[in-house]
Amino acid sequence: MKGSRRNRRDRHGKANHRMPGLCPDGCTIRMRSKGEQYSQIFRRAGIAWGKDDVHKAMAILQEGLTLAVGRGDTNVARVMQADLERYQRFAVDGDVDLSR
Repeated sequence: MKGSRRNRRDRHGKANHRMPGLCPDGCTIRMRSKGEQYSQIFRRAGIAWGKDDVHKAMAILQEGLTLAVGRGDTNVARVMQADLERYQRFAVDGDVDLSR
């Protein structure tokens, strides 16, 4: 398996565990970008919203908001805060304007 990352060896024949994407045990580590993490949060919240689980959607958005504020991503935090407020209005009123 010439292209296999798991079987790579250094020039002395020893397993090279410092390769990017591999942990010392040989398992793969997938580092995700911030954009991928935020989009997953929005997707999870949207799926919960679609299943009429508004409280779970709000919890997911609150988790994402905490993450964005902690990282200093103000634009993402602003969008998540707006969506969270919209979900909260829906939880109270039962009616939501999805046009914004």
